[in-house]
Amino acid sequence: MNDIEELLRDALQSAPTPETLVGDPVATIERRAGRARAFIAGGALAAVAVITTAVVVPLQLTKQADGPSRLGGPTATQPPSPRPSSTNRPPTSWSSPGVLALASGGGSLWALRADPNSQSGQMYVDRLDARTHARHGRWAVQAPGSWFFYGLGRVWLTGGGDGAYPDGSLQMVDPARASVRSLTATHQQLSGVAFAGGHAWVIAGRNIWEVNTDGAHVGTVALPAEADQLGIAATDSGQVWVKVGKRWLRIDPATRRVVDTVQWNGPMLGAAGGDAIWTYDGRLIALSPALLHQGTSVAEGSRIAVPGVVTAVAPSSDGGLFVVALDGTNAESDPTNLYYLSERALTGTAAINDQTPKAENAAASYLAPDNTGGVNYTDANGAGAHWAP
Repeated sequence: MNDIEELLRDALQSAPTPETLVGDPVATIERRAGRARAFIAGGALAAVAVITTAVVVPLQLTKQADGPSRLGGPTATQPPSPRPSSTNRPPTSWSSPGVLALASGGGSLWALRADPNSQSGQMYVDRLDARTHARHGRWAVQAPGSWFFYGLGRVWLTGGGDGAYPDGSLQMVDPARASVRSLTATHQQLSGVAFAGGHAWVIAGRNIWEVNTDGAHVGTVALPAEADQLGIAATDSGQVWVKVGKRWLRIDPATRRVVDTVQWNGPMLGAAGGDAIWTYDGRLIALSPALLHQGTSVAEGSRIAVPGVVTAVAPSSDGGLFVVALDGTNAESDPTNLYYLSERALTGTAAINDQTPKAENAAASYLAPDNTGGVNYTDANGAGAHWAP
């Protein structure tokens, strides 16, 4: 054995055992090479080059399919790759101002537009391609129209019951029949709509109307007091809940009766899976209202820290959640942003923070998710916009 070989053997034996590190592998290699140089002098620098190459090559050739990475430990313990931020993929506008509301369903995007030349409140419901936003159908509807929904293969438009329109209105667009059906509530506002049991459940002041898919009023549920305008939600399990003041009331669609009452003052933002409904109470909460009888800690599922008041949520097609929230405490001066939480971010202790993908200044009141992980919404100027975080 020559001197170089002996020095090389001693250096390798004395070098520390390779460690599993997430840090800079090149810096680690340099530190190991530095230790080796303490044992090698002069012409032995060539041996150091051999040592460096021997360490680098296996690291470079390591593939996920070959097993756990030598740099990051077992796959299950590695942090997920961050999703591109909204600064890299900003929203894109696909229409000029004039979009009043949006909804998605039945493989299409649905837009409510006002006719700028009409003096009588003429509006249109447009059926759009979810990807290209090309129009594939149009139905004329009339004012009043304040709230816009999609369910049971139909588009539903409600409004009225205020100073400008004393009678409430419900208009149902049935694309399959190319027809529009209307219902009127005399001196009574018609507002929020939920869908369960094959029917629509419509807030009508101190009542809930049951409306079938032909647009006919087929039943009424009496309430002890007037419901909040948009205080109605159906869970994925088929429960129907109505917000009346600081209480949530459960309606049994089969008997058309109120069968449960719980104390909760937060808004109803949409289904959160199973028996749960998204609500806001300082945090965004997936609440199972029936479990409030057993205590708040039992009823609350996911609790997501948010920067301010949450005004809208919508599920993403990839299992995540889109959230519209005020970025601060002052609704007049602080911006409202659209955020995206991945499915993984919704588990455990989730929070919206500086690393959460967002579309800034997106004062969206209507969210219409597509089937590719993105969402359509109306921006602050009333233009249609699309964001894929």
